[in-house]
Amino acid sequence: MMTRAFVFLNTEAKADFGEMLKKFRDDFQGSLLESYILYGMYDMVLKLEAKSPNELRYKVEQVRKYDKVSSTHTMIILDDS
Repeated sequence: MMTRAFVFLNTEAKADFGEMLKKFRDDFQGSLLESYILYGMYDMVLKLEAKSPNELRYKVEQVRKYDKVSSTHTMIILDDS
C-alpha cells in the first residue's frame, strides 16, 4: 500500500508560484499526484505518494529544502477510496 499525503506550503514573498510548481513536477515525477496554487492560509498544496512513510518523510524533507519554501504542513491521507 502506498503512503500519500497533502503537503501545504508557505513561500517567501515574491515567490514565482508557476516556476515553483514546474520544478516540483519535474523533480517529483511519479510521486507528485496533484499540485495547486492556493489563496488563503497556504500558498500551494502538493499531493505526494511514496512506497513507505519513511520515503514520504524523505520527499517532504526535499520539499522543505527548496528555495523560497518558508514552511510546510503535512497531512497523511489515511483513506482515499
